Amino acid sequence: MGSIGATGRLAAFQNDVFATGLDLTRGEIPRNPGFWKAADAATIRQGQLVGLSTNQEVILYDADVAGIVLLGFAKWNKLPGTGVAIKVDEAISFAAPAGTAALSRTSGVNNLAVYSGTGRSGTRYVDTTSYTFTAGGVVTHINPGVPAIPVATTVYATYTHDLVAADYDFQGRNFFNHTDDVTVAEGRMTVIQGPATIFTTEYVVNDNWAVGDTVRALAAGAAAADEGMVTNTGAGTVVGRCIQVPNAADPYLGIQVTLV
Repeated sequence: MGSIGATGRLAAFQNDVFATGLDLTRGEIPRNPGFWKAADAATIRQGQLVGLSTNQEVILYDADVAGIVLLGFAKWNKLPGTGVAIKVDEAISFAAPAGTAALSRTSGVNNLAVYSGTGRSGTRYVDTTSYTFTAGGVVTHINPGVPAIPVATTVYATYTHDLVAADYDFQGRNFFNHTDDVTVAEGRMTVIQGPATIFTTEYVVNDNWAVGDTVRALAAGAAAADEGMVTNTGAGTVVGRCIQVPNAADPYLGIQVTLV
């Protein structure tokens, strides 16, 4: 999809149907060495933060892992199965108190954030007190909620979801017809170490992003489902600053990477 209009956004024509990983068509990546050995058991998605383990292998960055050294962003996938995509500002509504709303995606829904306005603006509704959701994409209204979601009113959901085999049949895989880019390079991982400009979907969706925000790795104690993503909260290692916020037409977060 193409998007820019009369704005200051740096846009590109999105070749992929599903927003996932990195948009390499508009990134500026002068330093991305590909000689790192990825750990055999590691599962890493394109655009996630990675680090060096104590035995000098690339693994998903997790501040809770002793001895890991933050290295940079994975340029390609190391996936034993299918990947994860993001939906931004999907409109949903509840017809009645304690009713349900179905998301458009029904596989592996995670990291759901619901706001009253687009661009994660207005009232932020809270999981477990305003609504609940299932991995199958069913959102259930809580009545009375805190804060309460008005019924018969459009609200906006941002979430990640699993891609399924049919998505890859439609969108395509890599040159070798795999979803795992690392196995075709003898286990070698290409890592973006900065300085660079990247556009990624691997960010914490509950964060309210603004241009100029400090971009950080997740600090110790973060939820396992969020590991490898970036955030603008907490005390994790600084990896850059936000230069473009995601929206429904362009779900990628723009980052000026300063990590070297």
